[in-house]
Amino acid sequence: MTDFLIVGAGSAGAVLAARLSENPARSVVLLEADPDHPDLHALPDDVRDSRGLGGPAHQWGYQAEALPGRKIAYARGRLVGGTGAMQRRSGRGRRISRPGRRVA
Repeated sequence: MTDFLIVGAGSAGAVLAARLSENPARSVVLLEADPDHPDLHALPDDVRDSRGLGGPAHQWGYQAEALPGRKIAYARGRLVGGTGAMQRRSGRGRRISRPGRRVA
């Protein structure tokens, strides 16, 4: 019998599952739509590529209506770590050239 079922291994779901499972008397199931990728090299290319926020296979495809009649993509991650995992990758890998700094 499961005591807790947590749907979504995003930033909050993963932490909640970890905290609840600290008590060995509790049974916790963490359910995620995408398989776990154990390290950076196991991530799919569309998630690992720092130029975007993952491809359609790793997003839910939601849209938001920012203004009446104007819909925009609303990225929501469908992988372990959730949207936070995609956003973390999008901010990495770009070197910015600044005066006095040598870019390798």
